[in-house]
Amino acid sequence: MENARKILPDVEFCKDAYETARRADCLILLTEWSQFKTLQWRRVKSLMSHPVIVDGRNLFEPEEMQPEAVYQGREESYQVLL
Repeated sequence: MENARKILPDVEFCKDAYETARRADCLILLTEWSQFKTLQWRRVKSLMSHPVIVDGRNLFEPEEMQPEAVYQGREESYQVLL
């Protein structure tokens, strides 16, 4: 990350996914990395200002995420009232 900090001085870097979620209006997942699959999504939701998740890799099944946030996969959108 130190190399990225040098070339992206205006980007805020966070220590983990939970810090990234804090006060976020939306999270966009663009990777299939396993550490994102195993996050505590209730905790993520509680940290976000507006729990909206866009899953650009279809990492999750809509049923898994519906209780947690407004969720949109690549093919269809699923909205849940919180």
